[in-house]
Amino acid sequence: MVVATAATSVFWSWKNKERLRFESEALQKATPSARDGLVVSALAIDLKPSGHEPAGWFSDLIPMLDEIVAKTNLRRVGAFQGTYMVVGTDERVASNALRSVAQTALDLRDRVMLYSAMREVPMACGCGIHADIVPTIGLGSTVALSQLWSETLSLADRASDGRVDLSKQSAEWLGNEFDIAMLGERPVLQARKAA
Repeated sequence: MVVATAATSVFWSWKNKERLRFESEALQKATPSARDGLVVSALAIDLKPSGHEPAGWFSDLIPMLDEIVAKTNLRRVGAFQGTYMVVGTDERVASNALRSVAQTALDLRDRVMLYSAMREVPMACGCGIHADIVPTIGLGSTVALSQLWSETLSLADRASDGRVDLSKQSAEWLGNEFDIAMLGERPVLQARKAA
């Protein structure tokens, strides 16, 4: 009887430690902090002209998009084959970086739609936003950054015309200043809430 009671006590002690470890890991993943690495918020815009594609449309559009990004704490990291990529790394607080990325995504989308209407270039514009913690040193940083961009580009590629799709993680970190709707299982950024 004493052996059974001791074994039961050891089992429940181990079970409680495992549960505590699991909950602690979940909390750490959900709440980024400075010690974990750099919070990187990534935005990708996938532009697909439909029908007649005038020469030079992308090189005409890039300076217009750059003008918007220049007014923020974000920076463009790539523009190639109809994909425009922006990153925010200056903020260590996830919600601060994401607010800037989300607002910029809405502004860039609107500029693309205006360009499409003014130049009469029918164009589909899908945006994707993802954020994650990227280690600042070691091999893990390269892998984490690669995964971050892979997810962001995938979101932009799958987004319907005029839509800004969010990863679940970025939707959780974004805060309540934006209207976010669920379309199926995908969170979608609607607009900034009125102040």
